[in-house]
Amino acid sequence: MSSEKITIKRKYLYGVDLMRLLFILGVLIIHTSTVFTYKFQVGSASFLTLGSFHMPMHFTRMGFMFISGLVLFLNSYNRPMHLIKFWKRRYFWVLIPYFFWNFIYHLVEHDFEKISTGNWWLQYWDLLIHGNGYYMYFLMVMLQLYLCYPLMRFLFKKPKVNI
Repeated sequence: MSSEKITIKRKYLYGVDLMRLLFILGVLIIHTSTVFTYKFQVGSASFLTLGSFHMPMHFTRMGFMFISGLVLFLNSYNRPMHLIKFWKRRYFWVLIPYFFWNFIYHLVEHDFEKISTGNWWLQYWDLLIHGNGYYMYFLMVMLQLYLCYPLMRFLFKKPKVNI
């Protein structure tokens, strides 16, 4: 008997990429239509028509978050968990754009001269800790998912006890 290691190549799930694409397009449509909806007078036929299209599209936000969590589980569930390495790799690619784009958007929205005031930095800090500005909430949710993922994975992998 030879001690050859057999590796099984996982089948690539193209359907997940298709769903991710559809959810991304839906989220972009929601964000775009939000801007246009409030260009119309509240209660007008145009406002109500666009609103009736806008509201049902909110399922794409939850769908995109679900797909993101699913992909995380599919890609790392059966691999060894190196906690610090996992967090370093994931937080690096999320925190840098999160800080950068919040800073740029906040800078553009407010006068450049006000950057030296403490109030500007307090508002920036508030944006960072709440994730509630400039559609950055998704990145905040991803940061929370990465924090909780090792515990969720442990709970799913925990052996079942027969009673």
